[in-house]
Amino acid sequence: MKQETIDGNRLIAEFMGASHVVDGDLMYNKESQFYCGLYACPVNQLLYNSSWDWLMPVVGKIEEQGQSVSIFRGCCDIRFDKIKEGEEEPEPIESGGGQPKIVSVWQSVIKYIKWYNNQNSNA
Repeated sequence: MKQETIDGNRLIAEFMGASHVVDGDLMYNKESQFYCGLYACPVNQLLYNSSWDWLMPVVGKIEEQGQSVSIFRGCCDIRFDKIKEGEEEPEPIESGGGQPKIVSVWQSVIKYIKWYNNQNSNA
């Protein structure tokens, strides 16, 4: 697995409530199990980039935060329907075209999480 994919999957796991355990390079989630059936999962076995079962709960969490996620024809758009008062609405996040649909969704989710983390670190 490419380092970019591992880093992206780690970012998503952290967004979903997991913490990184350095010793065994594991992601640990005390709130809920990963799809591998354990509370800890090796970072290189996170499957957000290749499994809809892993990725769709992330999309659900983004929608729960008040954003709109549209998945269509190999593309994924995330629109900012809910932002903090007084904050300027950012440009929509768009990914896709010429690649598998799951890759487009995974890329959009990562872009959103980076935006989200940046907003929360500035708060």
